[in-house]
Amino acid sequence: MKRTFKYILPIICTLWCAGCSEENINEVDGPVTEPQENYTSYWYYSHEVLETFTFEAMGLAESKEFNPYVVAHRGDTLFIANIGTAGNSLILFDKKSNRSMRTLKTWTFNGQEKSFGSNINAIVSAGNRLYVAEVGSRIHAFSLPQMEYISCIGNGNWWDAVFQAQAVTVKDGLIFARDKDGKVSIYKESDVTPEKYQGVRRYKQSSKGPGNADNNGFAAHYMQEDGNGRILLTAYEASSIRVLDPSKVTDEMKGGESIDLDETWVLPFKPKSFALTDNYIYVTGSNDSITVFNHDRERVKVLKAIPGFTFTRVDHIYRESDEVLWVSDYNTRTLVKMGVFKAEIREYETVDENIVKVQAARTRSGEVEGELYVNVRTHQIVDPAEVE
Repeated sequence: MKRTFKYILPIICTLWCAGCSEENINEVDGPVTEPQENYTSYWYYSHEVLETFTFEAMGLAESKEFNPYVVAHRGDTLFIANIGTAGNSLILFDKKSNRSMRTLKTWTFNGQEKSFGSNINAIVSAGNRLYVAEVGSRIHAFSLPQMEYISCIGNGNWWDAVFQAQAVTVKDGLIFARDKDGKVSIYKESDVTPEKYQGVRRYKQSSKGPGNADNNGFAAHYMQEDGNGRILLTAYEASSIRVLDPSKVTDEMKGGESIDLDETWVLPFKPKSFALTDNYIYVTGSNDSITVFNHDRERVKVLKAIPGFTFTRVDHIYRESDEVLWVSDYNTRTLVKMGVFKAEIREYETVDENIVKVQAARTRSGEVEGELYVNVRTHQIVDPAEVE
């Protein structure tokens, strides 16, 4: 079976349907003067390192001074939580110039110098604010883009308004924070003012949810709206991802009520963080890899390494776009910018119902790589050992 091959650059083309496993295409070049050849093409996705960033890119002197944890972005600015020996800090990184613009360790509020007293667990950009949660039971609010300090939820006492918040998201004017014991504390953004510095009280607090346990090991957690009005929240010790319904949070809600939906996603490992794209869900966890699921919750790929980098201990993964994911690798103290690329195959041999053998494929750099196998149902490259 002889076909031609065409490579598509990062997923910016909206003219093709990524959800189809195969597609009949009648390609036309110029005016139609005679019938064109019909052919069947297949899509696949690949992952490559775009860039890696270590202490040098952050303007630090030694490797041990830098260890990236959770990240977030707004425009061309990447916010990086540094938990290295340089001290707990928030690095503002310019994605265009690939350099650190500023490192935030301390600030002044009401004439007093303040600082991050512990590791940063969560960073959330919401409207004109940046929320930064630290292990020491504080959630700080800064203005965007000026990064002026606004206020703080919590006073550092874990039995008070914040219980070591380990994941945070914001929806419809409410701040959702995952407490160390698995409960979810909810605060009103309107309460976070300079006048209520360390005096903001919980608006509501939900139950732990199904099968949850305390996070005494301080494993990474993450929460985010799923695009359908719900909130997904990793539950490390419960080996699951919870599905929360924020519409259950009302003035009439009683303390300790559940806001979990009966849609808990049980996983074969303990999840830490995830990145949602249009086609896949990338999940990090106790398997020290990136596990790729489709939106039917079917596992389609496990990334232990990608061209240019081998993962050792992945704590956080963050979606900048469907084409760019940021990965924090703890043991190597490296922040990896990972690219997701989409290609169309027109030169292949059919192996079985779902597998094709690609004779040659053009990489992002324009080079041609050797044979590979692709599962045309999941659109992922598969290990030859899984085929033979």
